Amino acid sequence: MAKIHRISGYLIDATSDCSDNDIKMAVTDQLNMIGQQLHIESADINDWSSQNSLNHENCDLSYCMKYFKNINDTLKYDRPLPESGQ
Repeated sequence: MAKIHRISGYLIDATSDCSDNDIKMAVTDQLNMIGQQLHIESADINDWSSQNSLNHENCDLSYCMKYFKNINDTLKYDRPLPESGQ
């Protein structure tokens, strides 16, 4: 089984070896960058094969989005939002 990770773009983990934390570390620590509001979502790709559309560069965005259930849920946050003036 493979995994797909959503950051701002998409990363395909064909061997399912990376966790969200591994990706965060690679994006921030290994590149000597500071992550601000960095959110990583991951989903399993149960139907992975060499013919999968995700196995080709620049596939249609809809092939990536179908693995994430709440694609239209843009107002759901994992923490309280600050009040005005904070």
